[in-house]
Amino acid sequence: MIIQEKNNKDDDFVIDIVGVYNIFWASRKFIISFVSLAAIISVMIALSLPIVYKSSAKIFPNNASVNQSSIASQFGGIASLAGIQLGQTSSTEVTLALETMRSYKFFEENLYDSILPELSAMKDWSSETGIIFDEEIYDVESQTWVNGKPSSQQAFRSYSSHVEIVEDQISKIITVTVLHGSPLVAKKWIDLIIMNINDISKNEEIEKATKAIDYFEKKMGSSTLISVTDMFAKLTEDQHKRLMLAEIEDEFMFRTIEPALVPEMRFKPSRAKFCILFTLISGVLSLIIVFIKDFIKRNAN
Repeated sequence: MIIQEKNNKDDDFVIDIVGVYNIFWASRKFIISFVSLAAIISVMIALSLPIVYKSSAKIFPNNASVNQSSIASQFGGIASLAGIQLGQTSSTEVTLALETMRSYKFFEENLYDSILPELSAMKDWSSETGIIFDEEIYDVESQTWVNGKPSSQQAFRSYSSHVEIVEDQISKIITVTVLHGSPLVAKKWIDLIIMNINDISKNEEIEKATKAIDYFEKKMGSSTLISVTDMFAKLTEDQHKRLMLAEIEDEFMFRTIEPALVPEMRFKPSRAKFCILFTLISGVLSLIIVFIKDFIKRNAN
């Protein structure tokens, strides 16, 4: 008796499978037509998707930017009177530089004018002709904006969607990544970002060291105590070392471990995967539609 009930359940299950198969077979023309049309549409959409290239560079904090003197702990208080932080830690300097790279101010003062046409007016790109700008937005010959120049804030919002700066919390290696429709532009932007942050850090260090040297030399000349004079002499010597390091070091804040390259392969879209996924989803959708139509038909009868 139990076996019979089990057999009946199995028979019902088999009948359901056969019924589902019959529903699909009866609607095979609709399913094939639906999936075929979806496949054609997927190809058209995939071909219209913009090509994006990805370029990355890896940088690491340079020791020259965080070189601290042993006398900083002794005379840091005096130096602070001149606005010089001798005891500033390397992690603070690196964090400050990292946040500067991500900031709107950094973009506005160092990148806005130089990359704006590539950011807001690029229409196409080819290895033969280079960047092709949209003439309805930007006139290359006169270097003027047809409908007005995009504001720096508007440009920064667009720029932020192209650029990513990430620090590995363990290795402290910083990865600068740019996504753009032109591989040349992607590399160019990374080089500009790294060059500008190093120049900013270098110039700030030179300014602070020069200011400190002037201050310490003035104090050293006005003091009559030998101990105080010696102290300012050591502080002045320390600042001369910092000034020398800043002047001779091109990669002052960040040293490039892996430079940005012009990517040969596009990053996205993966058109083949898109077409396959789109077609599969369309196939499932066609089966659902057949089920719904059959359900409505049965209820109507």
